[in-house]
Amino acid sequence: MGLAQALKKRKLGSSSASVEKRACQQNGGAGSAALPDDPAEALRRQLANGGFAALMSSHQSKNTRTALRKQRKAEAAAKAAAEAAAREAATEGQRLQQRQAASDSEAEDGLDAAAAAGAGAGEDEEQAAAAYTRLLGSLGSRGGAFADALQQRQREQAGDSDASSSEGEDDAEGQEEEEDMGSHLELGSSEEGSGDDAAAGSSDEEHGGGSSEEEENGAAAGAMDGDANGRAGSPSDSDAEGEEEEEEEQEQQRQQGLAARGVAESAAGASAAEDHYLEHFDRELPEEQAAALLDGSSQRTRYEDCRASGGSRGGEQGPAVAPDVLGQWPDAALQAAEGTSLPQSAPSDLAAYGVKERLLARWREVASPSATAAAAAAAADAAGASGSGQGKGAAGAAEGPAGDFVSAQQRALFALLSCYSDLLLPCRPYPTAADAPDPALDAVLLHVLSHCAKAADRIKKNNDRLRAAGTDGAAPLDAVPKDQGFTRAKVLLLLPQRNLALRCVSRLLALAVRETRTDTIQNKQRFLEEFGDQGEELTERERAAVARKPAGHRALFGGNSDDHFRVGIKLTRGAVKLFADFYDSDILVASPLALATKLAEGEEGAADFLSSIEILVAERADVMLMQNWAHVVTVFEALNRIPKDGHGVDMMRVRDWALSGHGALYRQTVLLSSFASAEMNALLARTCRNAAGKVRLKPVQRGVLSRIIPQARQVFERLPAADAAAGGAPATDADARFEHFKRVLWPRIKESGRAGGHLIYIPSYFDYVRVRNYLRQEMASFLGLCEYTERADAARARSYFFDRRKRVLLYTERAQFYNRHRIRGAQDILFYQLPEHADFYAELLNLLEEGATGETPTVTVVFSKYDALRLERVVGSARSSKMLKQRKTGTFLFC
Repeated sequence: MGLAQALKKRKLGSSSASVEKRACQQNGGAGSAALPDDPAEALRRQLANGGFAALMSSHQSKNTRTALRKQRKAEAAAKAAAEAAAREAATEGQRLQQRQAASDSEAEDGLDAAAAAGAGAGEDEEQAAAAYTRLLGSLGSRGGAFADALQQRQREQAGDSDASSSEGEDDAEGQEEEEDMGSHLELGSSEEGSGDDAAAGSSDEEHGGGSSEEEENGAAAGAMDGDANGRAGSPSDSDAEGEEEEEEEQEQQRQQGLAARGVAESAAGASAAEDHYLEHFDRELPEEQAAALLDGSSQRTRYEDCRASGGSRGGEQGPAVAPDVLGQWPDAALQAAEGTSLPQSAPSDLAAYGVKERLLARWREVASPSATAAAAAAAADAAGASGSGQGKGAAGAAEGPAGDFVSAQQRALFALLSCYSDLLLPCRPYPTAADAPDPALDAVLLHVLSHCAKAADRIKKNNDRLRAAGTDGAAPLDAVPKDQGFTRAKVLLLLPQRNLALRCVSRLLALAVRETRTDTIQNKQRFLEEFGDQGEELTERERAAVARKPAGHRALFGGNSDDHFRVGIKLTRGAVKLFADFYDSDILVASPLALATKLAEGEEGAADFLSSIEILVAERADVMLMQNWAHVVTVFEALNRIPKDGHGVDMMRVRDWALSGHGALYRQTVLLSSFASAEMNALLARTCRNAAGKVRLKPVQRGVLSRIIPQARQVFERLPAADAAAGGAPATDADARFEHFKRVLWPRIKESGRAGGHLIYIPSYFDYVRVRNYLRQEMASFLGLCEYTERADAARARSYFFDRRKRVLLYTERAQFYNRHRIRGAQDILFYQLPEHADFYAELLNLLEEGATGETPTVTVVFSKYDALRLERVVGSARSSKMLKQRKTGTFLFC
């Protein structure tokens, strides 16, 4: 039976059903009647019988009862050991004071009692046993060193007897246990894997991840936590005890390092609060709350300005956030939706966020302040600059308040990401160089790697616990941990171009592992060949044309700018495999076009590899907006759906909320862009239902009017038709704009006395086609220049427009974005709609030319209330607010 059909037939039950089932087990015993119908368990049994995985034959079998009994015994032993350790720590001071004085008298009393017992031993065995018992009682009642030794001896004897009684059963039942209890491999070990483990991870086949995981889990079984039942002195546990001691040593060293820097107490106090992994993914949402979150029609995201923790701002209450986080973006306001999970502190040490030791050590080698300063100093030395002063600055930066982070802003960003709430970050300008450092991207990638490490570490610990609980069969339903999704892929990185994917993946690999062997990163050469520069030779004229373009454009499009790619990345201990099968990958790197093409193939279960995405990062969402935003929407709508096939997953360990179809409520979405747009806000509102809430930065725009050099008459006209409609919607804005162009704007251009130089700027390609067809009907003298125009035709159109052989030139924003044409000869510019990139407005106006008679160039801008974000990026936030609220007039003049 398929998973979708099973979900339709049976609905997951609540926690009360599980309580009733456990009560029935305790009252009825092993020979009781069948358990009451629990919908969740019934569904799992149906899925298991339907062919998803051969999980277990019956949850009332002997193997199940034995495993549960051993697990309870282990928990009781661990609890007793913890209580004994607490008692010993409390009385240690008193023992040290009394031990010396009491040892002599206790020794004499012990010898006398032993002599008496020996004398009576020849008379009768019962008297000897009684004397020995009195001796033990005397030693135990007097306390001191003899009593401690006696208690230790008794615990050892009890442990040996328990071990001897269960060893034979464990050996007999161990042959029946399945080797691989989970479908995932461990990344989050506190140490780098040994050579054998790394070799096992490096030899995986692309479509055969199951066997390789069994081998690595088998290798990990030798290093698991000894015997959970408290056995002592077992030779097979020596390696595990050694690893435990080594891990404890490392933890002590890390705490000592924190104390040396004066942040040990703060980090220890914030560790539980700032590591939100278990808090987020183990939360149980009530059915009413889940239904409300999934019902997008009845929910509208309302953002409020955040306030510093412990106070209010101007009497207004808002979501509370740590002061160190609130003030890190001076030109933007941090806003959050109601009920959003926000950090209440921003520790400067990564250990407080639960980052694994291996990732922490690698971060300090690659991306810490000292490493960044060293790289900058090396680059300066290579360029011939003096490095003495820079070295001092680097040392000072390493000792600054940011701790492990390069800056306080990077620390604040990582604190926000660690809460697993959705985040819109529209404050990422384009880099001016391809190799420029990107602290924000580093924080996001570290968050992604830390998430994968925590998930893998949890699965491995649960595997070890199941093995330690018993090897005679599958565990009962209550004992099986729910720690997995339908598929292995947990992270999706959306990038628009191959060159951006190359930089992102290269940085991810640098933060993940250190290349100690040639096979540490598998298929690396293939990745560099497919995503690197294709080596196309440019002519001298083409190189000169590229050099004239802005630095941000050269950095963005330098290299391979292909927009169709998808790569799977599999993370193992000490090794990374690129181009892994999607169902065997931890991280998916793809472009929206490639995923939309894959989803459009029409195969059943084509979107199954996206069913368990827990973190989605859309890097350079503004570039995707210039491609085809419909592909992005298609990908988002395909996320976290219940798969059509099981793909070998252990359905017993799939989380309940995933089986319920609530995976979208636990997915974190991160949108990184240089600006915010209406499309991005709509995407977050309609497709992102994270139960942890939403956070966004709202920049305070200053506008680009001050960058305009030539004197021009700038007229901003508010679109009257869209405002007049009482029930106006964004869908009718395009129609109202086109009608206004035909009725007002085009007659004005025709009646102007200029012989040419009319540039009509149209951001949307659909509006471009509409206006182009209309001008053809009007028999107008015009040419079109869009993103699909061939290079030769584009050059011809620009030449004809400059020579006045054509009066009108239609120009799209995408053509300017990809090519950055220099349009000469423009004397009158009509902005059919404001561009998304405010820099394009100033760039075009700086190319304006005066008329032959000295006429001042004219610029006409048409805007509506739906262009609020575009308008404020051009004229500034303060001016745009007044222009949109003004009702007396709809025309505004800037000179």
